[in-house]
Amino acid sequence: MSRNARFANRVNAFTGPLTGCAARRGALHPPKSGQHPGDKQLPQAYVACRRHNEVGMSHPVRQRETLFFAFVSAVLGLLAAFAAVGSTIPLFNIYRAEDGFTNADISSAVVAYSIGTISTLLVLGRLSNFVGRRAAALTSLGLLVAGCFVLLNVHEAWVLIVGRLLMGLGAGMASSSLTAYIVDAAPKKPKWLASVASSQTVMLGLAIGAIASGALVQFGPWRRDLIFVVAIAFLLVSAVLVYLSPETVAPRPFSWLSLRPTVRVPARIRHLLPVAAAVILPTWATGAFYQAFVPALVEDQLHAMSPLLLGVVFAAYMAPSALGAPSDICSILRPRNVSGCRCSFSAGSE
Repeated sequence: MSRNARFANRVNAFTGPLTGCAARRGALHPPKSGQHPGDKQLPQAYVACRRHNEVGMSHPVRQRETLFFAFVSAVLGLLAAFAAVGSTIPLFNIYRAEDGFTNADISSAVVAYSIGTISTLLVLGRLSNFVGRRAAALTSLGLLVAGCFVLLNVHEAWVLIVGRLLMGLGAGMASSSLTAYIVDAAPKKPKWLASVASSQTVMLGLAIGAIASGALVQFGPWRRDLIFVVAIAFLLVSAVLVYLSPETVAPRPFSWLSLRPTVRVPARIRHLLPVAAAVILPTWATGAFYQAFVPALVEDQLHAMSPLLLGVVFAAYMAPSALGAPSDICSILRPRNVSGCRCSFSAGSE
């Protein structure tokens, strides 16, 4: 066997399973005429294969730990986002009593929040697929911080409406980017964790925000402002954690036409859509009713002015969803059951 053949065998034995990886990275090239196969090819192949080993094989524990950090950061970010959204509810009666806001003013603020949320989900729901989960998540948290700053000085109805609109924009983008980030980074076991964390953190955040706000408004100083200062602090901490987390989606170019929302429903479950709509629409309409009118109902029907009680009443509607979801999903979430029962609303993240 010639010297060149023996050398080639040694290189193949070293790079064997990874030759495809090295070739794709441009590390292995045919030797030029008159060039010895080992002059420059081995170092490049070695570097490429070593990187492949480090990323894909040598450190699976480190990779899992890094993704788990991203998962925790995304969950905390989503929790902080919707805790900030829920923090406004116990203040509605104070705005009514001290600033003369009417039920129509409060309802307009709730409508502004809903418009912001729905429009962002429809138009920017897929943005994180192109710019990356972290960039979209940080933008959503920034919008929520801006909304909290606006709500620090509410004495006119339009200020409340603008603040809630900013919160709606941030909440809509968080609902898309952070939930997709949670699904990307969630541990493989238990299987229900990604589904529960991405869907029920929203309800849990609303409940926590309402109760915490009620407690601070009733027992803390600066009752109109303290809760928003606390919310801003938690949002900034969440933003730092998300910034330090690894990206799970490679950014890629896009046009605004690619963000155009489309709806796709598999034919085999299309007959279930009217039933699902009949359940989902009244449920979310009730949630909007709670946001707008539960302050007035607590005051008029329960004859109570306690902000904490108001927060507890609002949380009583939101919390059961978060508490009941794990047991429900554990019992019904099986691959054979859900494989044919999935519809794609492509305004959201993939």
